[in-house]
Amino acid sequence: MPIPQESAAQLIDEINSMVQHGVDKVRLLRIRQEADKLEKIDFVSAKRVKGMVASLEFDRASVRAEFDAAIREGWTSTVYSDYSSALANMYDFVSAIEMMENSLKISPNNMALLQTALMLHTEAYDVDGSRSVISEIQKMVGFEREGLVQLDNRLMAIESILRAAGVTWQEVCERIQIASVPLIPYGLATIRQVSMVDEDGIFVQFILNGSPDKSSEAASRMLDAIAEVEFSAVDKVITFSCMSSPCQ
Repeated sequence: MPIPQESAAQLIDEINSMVQHGVDKVRLLRIRQEADKLEKIDFVSAKRVKGMVASLEFDRASVRAEFDAAIREGWTSTVYSDYSSALANMYDFVSAIEMMENSLKISPNNMALLQTALMLHTEAYDVDGSRSVISEIQKMVGFEREGLVQLDNRLMAIESILRAAGVTWQEVCERIQIASVPLIPYGLATIRQVSMVDEDGIFVQFILNGSPDKSSEAASRMLDAIAEVEFSAVDKVITFSCMSSPCQ
């Protein structure tokens, strides 16, 4: 019996749920198997799913290979937006924003894409990009005042920190990506990091599966990786930490 086309969206929804709630390796394997079946019917959708699976495995080469194959066969705004999400899952926010921009060039008035783009730009500490997307959203539907004020306050805080230090959002994102790599073997309880911004700088925390001792070990490996990179102004504004998941 043919697999319904919407099954790709359902599989990707499950993957996105794992981004927030932790990776289920058994279910991830099952999703990959479903994608293998789907590939015989809908090549592009199957490649989207496989690319998203690879992102939760932090397999950069496979993410690129799967999505590049999908783009060659039939690029759409959905392919580019999923590509963006996969790259963001691996903390490559600079490349993720590039792919999101490609998606919006195809579907500039897609509100769901604009909202996703706004979350991506703010997560990447990209003040100008965030404000540009806010402007586009306001042209279409407007913004609740309270939510806009809160967001604008955050953007102004980020802008002040980065400007005072002479640091770009791309440099911040690069440090986050470097910090994430040693944590992969320890198992991230949620794929995206938790961040806080105040007058003292940017604080980034990774939530890991396992005991507090494991988190402490992971944090040590993370700090060692950061120390191997030449010290620069960005290291004065960003602080990293790890903690074990409360569910452990």
